[in-house]
Amino acid sequence: MIRRHPRGCEQGVDRINPKLARFNPSPLGGVEALLGGQLGVVMRNELSSGYSVRGGNFDENLVYVNDIEVYRPFLVRAGQQEGLSFPNPDMIERITFSAGGFEARYGDKMSSVLDIKYRRPREFAGSAMASLLGGALHVEDAMFNMRLRHVTGVRYRTNQLLLGGGDVKGDYRPVYTDAQTYWTYDLTDKVELGFLGLYSRNQYNVVPDDRQTEFGPFNQALRFTVFFDGQERTQFETLFGALNLNVQARKDLLLKFIASAYSTAESERFTIQGQYRLGEWSVIWAVSSSAGGATSASAPIWITRATSSMLRCTPWPTRATCNARRATCNGASIRAWRPSTTA
Repeated sequence: MIRRHPRGCEQGVDRINPKLARFNPSPLGGVEALLGGQLGVVMRNELSSGYSVRGGNFDENLVYVNDIEVYRPFLVRAGQQEGLSFPNPDMIERITFSAGGFEARYGDKMSSVLDIKYRRPREFAGSAMASLLGGALHVEDAMFNMRLRHVTGVRYRTNQLLLGGGDVKGDYRPVYTDAQTYWTYDLTDKVELGFLGLYSRNQYNVVPDDRQTEFGPFNQALRFTVFFDGQERTQFETLFGALNLNVQARKDLLLKFIASAYSTAESERFTIQGQYRLGEWSVIWAVSSSAGGATSASAPIWITRATSSMLRCTPWPTRATCNARRATCNGASIRAWRPSTTA
């Protein structure tokens, strides 16, 4: 077995406890959320694993797993469509992060480097997790007198409940799955062979219905409503494999030979069209009482007043849908209704 002596505390390199990823309130549960408190790191949003360091772009950051560079694809659509990131928190033993001034062995990218070490198990162990947003399972073991070791993890994630509570109402069906494994085998006491494999499939399907937003001051409140037709279907499928050969030539010389292959298939289909209306709205309280005057009740009546300049019906085949949802498509319209008692 090749023994790696831990390096001293390098200047500009921060160590992060990977166990914190289990307790971090992140929708995706990735280790990238732990970088939000580091100096110079800016996260894009909580639904994306992308981050920028010191004003750089999100694809200018190096990511290494057991000295193997991870090629992160440039996603045209990043955010709620992105899905799971590469590192599996259940398989990680150590995380180091540098926001600048790192060693030349990491490469020539200028922003940052995230160095992740997967575990080298000494005995059989495993873990399992399940929640309303998905689940995860990982197994690790050492065999043949600890000459053969492996750590394997499978993850499943769905943000259907989370996305359903947003402004855009509709039918969300996001499914994110991945499986990865890391094997090492000691050919001799000074030669070690390793393999890192990953299969990831992120699917995001949504059929939007409508979106309604109120804004403006109290005396001039506005309501913006959009009605959608169509659907969005995106899929990102990734395959990654790497072989590494570590040779302990001398006591102070360790040679590493790494070969990797990467393949990704991205599919994005949008057939969504929308019709919108923007109008002022106000509240009028209507009071009613019983014949004897013993009981009384009041309920708001919402009156929407839409100007013709802001009301538009697009000339699509779904024009009938637009006409049915509005009183008119070429002039001002006034509608009044009472909200249900459960609203």
